[in-house]
Amino acid sequence: MAVHTDYGTFVVPPTRAVWVPSALAHSISMSGVVAMRTLYFSPELWSRAPKQCRVLAVDELLDALIMTVIAQRGLDRRRARDARLIAVLIDRLAASSPLALHIPALKDARAERVAERVRARPGGRQSLHELARGVGASARTIERLFRAETGLSFGRWRTHVRLLHGMQRLAAGEKVTSAALEAGYAGVSSFITAFRQAFGVTPGSYIRSGKA
Repeated sequence: MAVHTDYGTFVVPPTRAVWVPSALAHSISMSGVVAMRTLYFSPELWSRAPKQCRVLAVDELLDALIMTVIAQRGLDRRRARDARLIAVLIDRLAASSPLALHIPALKDARAERVAERVRARPGGRQSLHELARGVGASARTIERLFRAETGLSFGRWRTHVRLLHGMQRLAAGEKVTSAALEAGYAGVSSFITAFRQAFGVTPGSYIRSGKA
């Protein structure tokens, strides 16, 4: 699942969650067969809730809490039992580690046109000079804008797009080889190495965790 906002795209693999602050305009796209559970919190219930969208790790306890709330069709904090469950749920959400599954958006129109070209073809092999043609700025200017607006070089940003695209293809049921080629990698080994460096697991381990 991918959540698209004005601040960028947040990729949500299986067994992960995404926190979306209230009043944040967003849209959602799916890869493959997806079952989604959603919890809504009253703003006054969690005053220190994250102010920005983020992808969260979901351990067994948090997963069990979410499924319990879904099964009960909501909680009422006026009931002592529900109040205790709410407190534990918020505690586990607050302790959940944010994951680096965010593709930052760009505000500058010229840089965003380059970004759109990359997102349209994550596996493309065009150089930055080629991608910058016709956008109204030189490759050097585009590189500077990417660093200023995302905190990443253009190369690092594109690598992130490619890896997250590969992750989405894996979640949709594609083989590692196919996902690697679609993500723009010449060979499986380089994809596996980059995937492990970015996410801490191999693509194979990631697939198995999603099926657990």
